Amino acid sequence: KLGTGAYSFDGTDDNVTFGSASDWEFLSDGSSWSIAWWQKCNAIGVTEQIFNTHDDSSGSNRGMGIYQHSSNKIGLSTYNGTAGQYPFSHEIVSGFWADTNWHHIAVVYDSSDEKAHIYKDGSLQISQSKNSASFVAGAPQGALKMGERVSANNRDLNSVIDDVGIYSRALTATEIGKLANNNQSAKKGFDSDDTSTNNIANGKFSFN
Repeated sequence: KLGTGAYSFDGTDDNVTFGSASDWEFLSDGSSWSIAWWQKCNAIGVTEQIFNTHDDSSGSNRGMGIYQHSSNKIGLSTYNGTAGQYPFSHEIVSGFWADTNWHHIAVVYDSSDEKAHIYKDGSLQISQSKNSASFVAGAPQGALKMGERVSANNRDLNSVIDDVGIYSRALTATEIGKLANNNQSAKKGFDSDDTSTNNIANGKFSFN
């Protein structure tokens, strides 16, 4: 969508794994974080993993997951490693996956209000409060994986993904709007030495 080199997932066996599990503890330990990306679905009405550091099939698997759900809602899971203890376990926003066009998506967890804020094309869709379960520090089940579950190797994604940004803080609505309107790429945002007024600092990882 932006630049060159989008990642195409065929719904069968494609995946990308980033770093090691310890790199991604902040996505499930109660810290603030944001993930923003462009996505063009090749299929809707399906349950497919987009990003995850755990298999959400078992509540004892510590980690985080973002996924398409067959109800065409967006799914968000965070498990703290104890069965039945889920800070987030939600399929939310009816009709979120409505077509096979390109859309900009952002999921933000803000520790200051303990809510997950979900954006589509720069517009806030929902601010979802966490469940009563607490976050627990510790490495997740696995390294961050895009395109299928961490170890079960299923729920394979059938989409094209581009311009992913993963941030160790909560992006503001203004920053997300800039990303959605193509005013800056996630790749630029991860340059910690960039002091320009358009920079989104404190990023963890990016590619495009």
